[in-house]
Parts: sequence; C-alpha cells; structure tokens
Amino acid sequence: MRSAGTGAVVGWPMSPESAARLVRAGGDPAGFAARQLSVGMLRRADLVVTAARAHVAFVTALAPEVAERTITLRDLAVLLGIPPPTTTGAPTTPTDDRRPLHDLRTRMALGAPLLCGRSARDADIVDPYQRPARVWDTMAAQVEAALEVVVPAVRAALA
Repeated sequence: MRSAGTGAVVGWPMSPESAARLVRAGGDPAGFAARQLSVGMLRRADLVVTAARAHVAFVTALAPEVAERTITLRDLAVLLGIPPPTTTGAPTTPTDDRRPLHDLRTRMALGAPLLCGRSARDADIVDPYQRPARVWDTMAAQVEAALEVVVPAVRAALA
C-alpha cells in the first residue's frame, strides 16, 4: 500500500494535525514524505483509492485505463459493506467462500448505480487543510469509519 498526492509538496512530512491523529489511532508517521502521483504509479496499482471524487476524476484523466479500479475510500467501504453481487442477481449467503476483494471489479461495476446515487458529500473525505480542528476531527472520523470496513476485507483477501 502506497500513498501519493494529486498536488503534493514532494518530500514534505505529514502535517502535524494528521500526524497527531494518526498516532492517536495507533499509527506511526515516521518516515512519511509526500510524493506526487504519476501515471506509472497508477498503472502498477491493483486498486486506486482516493479521498474524494475530484481525485477520481484527476486519476482517470491522467490514466483513463485505471478508471475501472479507481474509487473513493468511502465508496469502497459502502461496496464492501454490502453482500457481494452474483452474476444471477441472487443474494449471496454468509457461507460463500468468496474473498471480499476477489470480485471487487465486478462489485465496482455492479455497484455503480448505487454509488451514483450517493452525493459527493457522502463519498468524499472532507479536506481539512488550513481549517479548524473540528474539520480535522471530521476527516479522521470519516477515514476511521471507512477503514473499519475496508481493512478487514483487505486482510481477508490477502490471507
């Protein structure tokens, strides 16, 4: 898993506000250095997860061939939080042995109508840059809520 920005100040450390929230969540910001997103990074990625739909648009303009595997974190959490689709449309059961990310591209394609009905406000993680602490808290809560769904799914897929 790697991170890169659409407007990164290359080489800069994580903001103190982000670092503090990461530490509170059990993470470690040591060694972080901002990188600018590149076409090569996108082409090598199995999945491109963004903070906002504007980033999805940026990514797909930069590398249209990755559109089918690009999604916001909060939209990904929605798709992983619903039962996996089947080709017949029949609901799946908890006994399905399919891994949560095995059919992610199918889920993304079949889930597109559901996601289209979601507003950017529901899909985007708020950008807290140069904003009050309460906005940073909102961003952290949005990320944590999405990761509660996404991380277990990724771990299960990689197991």
